[in-house]
Amino acid sequence: MDAVVVDDTWSGSEVDGIIKAESKLRDTPFVFVATNHAHDPELISKMATSGHVLDGTGAACLIEHDVEGMVGLPQTTIFGAWPALDDSHVTAVGTNLKAYNGVFAGLAAFPGDVFKKARTLHETDPAADLSALLNVYARKDTLHLIKNDAKSVWLAGLTEASRDFSVQQLEKMGSPLKLQTGEEVVVLGDHSASTDEEGGDWSLFSVEKWRNAVFTTKSFFEQLYADTHTFIEQQVEKLGGRDNVCLIEVGCGTGETIIPLASAAKYCIGIDINEDFIKYSQVQNKADNVRFVCGDATKLQELLSTSEVADWAGEPLRKLVICVGNTIGIIPEFLRDSIYRNMAEVAGDDGACVVIYWNGNCFGEAVQHFYNENPQLCGPFKGKHVDFQACTLQTPSGYNTKWTKPEEARELLQSKGLTTLEVVEQGRGVMAVFRK
Repeated sequence: MDAVVVDDTWSGSEVDGIIKAESKLRDTPFVFVATNHAHDPELISKMATSGHVLDGTGAACLIEHDVEGMVGLPQTTIFGAWPALDDSHVTAVGTNLKAYNGVFAGLAAFPGDVFKKARTLHETDPAADLSALLNVYARKDTLHLIKNDAKSVWLAGLTEASRDFSVQQLEKMGSPLKLQTGEEVVVLGDHSASTDEEGGDWSLFSVEKWRNAVFTTKSFFEQLYADTHTFIEQQVEKLGGRDNVCLIEVGCGTGETIIPLASAAKYCIGIDINEDFIKYSQVQNKADNVRFVCGDATKLQELLSTSEVADWAGEPLRKLVICVGNTIGIIPEFLRDSIYRNMAEVAGDDGACVVIYWNGNCFGEAVQHFYNENPQLCGPFKGKHVDFQACTLQTPSGYNTKWTKPEEARELLQSKGLTTLEVVEQGRGVMAVFRK
């Protein structure tokens, strides 16, 4: 068995490493070994001879299922789950599984098609990790389970080199904080205090918190993410196709939608009021026809005409202005009228606007199986914070969201004097197309 070294100085994610290894491995099946793990040779041989991997029908991962009494697991531990009556394949992996059967033991085997899957995953989510790649196979029941039945030895450890690297990365990502004891530490994320009375200032929302929220929502809205991209591509075609359209996203976050849509339009412009989101998006973006602007969408026309995208916005192209992922539902209500109006003005008479709402007909399901199970997204809440009739959730942490039913979307657009072109209910989403 040959060992392939991606790069002596490689410091990217596991998915990045797999993509970079493609030039050396081509379509050859291979075993992935986490560098901070050590395994008995027989375990590696077992992975290397997995029939499913060799014949290209799936991937495989090593799971330690003897986890009773296992303590001290770090937050980065990847867990695995499978049906009680069928332990042939893993159905889910991740660091935040509510129920699991075992712990991922740092060994995986992939067929040659993994490179294409890894590139697609990275384009959709540049921050995707190994568990996300394994889940690509798990969702299709092609992630085969290799148990450590023989009680072979494996271990996960922290070397001095990996410790130093982790410290360096944390210092780059974090910010200094002086404790009451006088000690100076580096912390990640938003460490400011929060009270029941204060809401969230979107312009100060941290990238880390947002990326965690994106990961959480993708697990519940996976199909809607795919449907949204397809729907927007269809609207581009209705406006004359790629070379005739400038795509503008209001509330682009960290580029989750606009970057993967780079090939759909001649120009793509992402706008968000959060400066850190824009900086992150600019770093992640690799497409020449995508730009990002930090600014207030209630002044959208002015922003497009005076910023670094003025040349693109000024070209005689049809404008498709989008606001997806229920962003309109978390924008403060007193600002929404202005957002709708600005979107319609920019689109003009020959363009169009697309708003993707989260479907109010699914709100009850979401409260129980999405918000209730993901308090890290919205904070803890009680029944008094939920209005099932209005489809709203307002939690003590300051999180506010509004879900919209199809008939409500039609009435809303009509009440604003907008011309409704299309309203489609699709799974957990409501897709509305309009112009002034």
